[in-house]
Amino acid sequence: MADLKFTVEVKDMPLAAWADEYGIEYEKARTDFEEFVTSNLQAWLHQQLEHQGYSSVVVEARTQ
Repeated sequence: MADLKFTVEVKDMPLAAWADEYGIEYEKARTDFEEFVTSNLQAWLHQQLEHQGYSSVVVEARTQ
């Protein structure tokens, strides 16, 4: 068994547009986007691994 760590980098994200699109204050846009990305990446990877028969693998995504 192995623990693996990956880094995902999002460059040039227009946070003002994100805030406008979702009706949130610009100051909260970064946190909102980070939560969106981490929860969706975690859910997607867990689903893919489970589909391939690796249902006991724990997937944890978090911001740094």
